[in-house]
Amino acid sequence: MVTGAALTGGPSPLRPRPVVRRSRARGPRQRNPRTPAQCATGPDIIVVGSGITGLAISLELLRTAPGLTVTCLDGLAQLPGGATGAGQGYLWLAHRTPGSPGWTLAQRSKEMWRGWPTPGVDVGWRGAGSTLLAADAAGGVQLEHTAAALAGAGVAASVLGARELAAVEPALAHDRLAAWPAGGAAALLVAGDEQVDGRAAAAALRAACLRHGRRFALVPGRVPRLGIPGVKGSVPSVFLEDEELRPRKGVVLAAGAWSGALLEASWPDAWAAWAGELAPRRGLLLDLPWPRGLPTLHTGTMEMEYARHYLPRPAATLGTPFPQAGGAGAAADRNLASPAVSISFTATRGAAGRLLLGSSREFAGFDLEAGVPAVADAVLDRARAFLPGLPGSWAAARGAELRVGLRPYAERGLPHIGPVPGCPGLWLAAGHEGSGLLLAPAGAELACDHILGRRPRLGAEVAQACMPAC
Repeated sequence: MVTGAALTGGPSPLRPRPVVRRSRARGPRQRNPRTPAQCATGPDIIVVGSGITGLAISLELLRTAPGLTVTCLDGLAQLPGGATGAGQGYLWLAHRTPGSPGWTLAQRSKEMWRGWPTPGVDVGWRGAGSTLLAADAAGGVQLEHTAAALAGAGVAASVLGARELAAVEPALAHDRLAAWPAGGAAALLVAGDEQVDGRAAAAALRAACLRHGRRFALVPGRVPRLGIPGVKGSVPSVFLEDEELRPRKGVVLAAGAWSGALLEASWPDAWAAWAGELAPRRGLLLDLPWPRGLPTLHTGTMEMEYARHYLPRPAATLGTPFPQAGGAGAAADRNLASPAVSISFTATRGAAGRLLLGSSREFAGFDLEAGVPAVADAVLDRARAFLPGLPGSWAAARGAELRVGLRPYAERGLPHIGPVPGCPGLWLAAGHEGSGLLLAPAGAELACDHILGRRPRLGAEVAQACMPAC
């Protein structure tokens, strides 16, 4: 899902009114075993951002370029933050389009996740499979087409009727299933889809990087800004307050939802458009103790409307609303000042056995607080249409946690991975929206192919489609 802000809920006469606790710039600094000053000649590469994308790129550089030194910076004091620390951890192909560059990137990355980043290290992996739910008969027809397309790409997918769906997922509302037309497709089951725990994956990546000793330094809790070179042939630098860090080879910007704003602030005359192309998209995820009496969910489950958020615009009609699945207000449009919220049902069992419910999407700038309780209740309202017996509000759920944060949205529907035009020595890896975890291994591979001057292993078509452009 999104960034790591957390709320706890539940009735208690001793508990004050709950407020959002933002981890984005607060909390004790984690111990840093090495600082840039300890690298005698300075780092070869500075990676800005220590979420799943920045850490994956750091590790790929360390593993494939012997002797290269990497310093990873992050403005967040507590790690993981950003989208990495608040997601459901889906590694799914069910809602993607076979044959597209995005499909090739996702399929390659999903294959790499087995044993990644380090064989034998627990990242909360579950081979749970996914179930995509149709809203009506027309949606059922679309699921049948999707199943055929997936089968053509070598991915096993089964179309389920209402009775078959009830057998696979008995937790789903029986009255909703009973209303389904006889013989119609109610759901699509992709047994090979998986999920991981984003926090555990980030911890494993961080540990794998630190095992490279003095070649790697991690610096959290200091907000960076880029310095654009004024001398031809030099590379960008990074400023941490009054300290300037000058890498020998260049800078990788992998700062998630903050990437566009950092580019704009660094060179407003040339890069103002990046703040619109790479924008924060706020989302909520509810993390609840498993409700008493609710049968377990055997797969990750989402309604079809959720998949529309992964369509590139204008394919999803740029400037007009997404079809609204339910919840608060009209569907979210591309006006960054719009308070509209798009809500689609998705649910899964997390690595700790808790119920993870989502999800919302809205363009609310970098605000992590305004309207959050109302949106959380709307997410629950939508979920109750599928899972009966859920609490009436998130605050009424004992032991509940609300994760709030910012997805790194890209206008074009594909992440930007590669060199930034007009600035040699600056590479971008951002705009993964809700797919940062899934795309991390192959995205890092592609980014490092550019950085190290290698032929893209994913092929020229994917590399060109992901090339930064604004």
